[in-house]
Amino acid sequence: MKKIALMLVWLSIYSAGLCAAPAQKSNISAAEKLLITNTLDKLAKEADRKIPLDDLQTTPIKGVLQVTSELNIFYVTADGKYLILGEILDTTKDKNSWSLTEQAARKLRAQTLATLDPKDMIIFPATAKQIGVVTVFTDIDCQYCHKLQQNIQDYTDAGLEIRYVAFPRTGPKSPSFEKAISVWCSKDKAKDYALAVEGKDIPKNLCDNNPVEMEFELGRKMGVNGTPTMFLDNGTRFGGLVDPKTLVKAIKSEQ
Repeated sequence: MKKIALMLVWLSIYSAGLCAAPAQKSNISAAEKLLITNTLDKLAKEADRKIPLDDLQTTPIKGVLQVTSELNIFYVTADGKYLILGEILDTTKDKNSWSLTEQAARKLRAQTLATLDPKDMIIFPATAKQIGVVTVFTDIDCQYCHKLQQNIQDYTDAGLEIRYVAFPRTGPKSPSFEKAISVWCSKDKAKDYALAVEGKDIPKNLCDNNPVEMEFELGRKMGVNGTPTMFLDNGTRFGGLVDPKTLVKAIKSEQ
């Protein structure tokens, strides 16, 4: 049981942070899929939680299969005996692209972020020719989030559109969470966000179907454990505050 608990902790750290190795053309038999399903059911029973099998693919390593379970990715041997946690590296490539796991992770992150409705974000549009979009999981009470907002003009002038998503680190029913709700329910979210990160009082706002809890839970599922956490549209992830030049360089390198 202790080993399974440690596995689940690992998965919570690696969820969408590393994700999947590139899927090969699937030629997995029904018998193999049933075997892996039974293995996961057994683990789920031991851990007293659901571990659904959302996708099962082959990998470049013979006899090792890739499991997608919600936003968690891990590997299992085809006989269902061994679970493998970690990255798959292609040593024939350079260090910038040798993690097959990271390359596929970006695709999964991009697909996940694409489900967000821009109306539920706080958006600061590019003030120069737009080069790209940066989605930022932010906490109103985070000092580095304050610094980002203080320098928001540097980002927008560099051609970056900044889209804030709520991630009050202290969780529901905390003061930070309540502040986030007030900001995200505001009629002028951008204005009140800027005031809130400066430590100024803003009106208490409530609204039906506010997105704060949904965005917070999405961040947790994606492995966000600190703020700011930045994502490019292609799924590239940056933990912590990153300067505009680095972001622009990363975007242009993928174009």
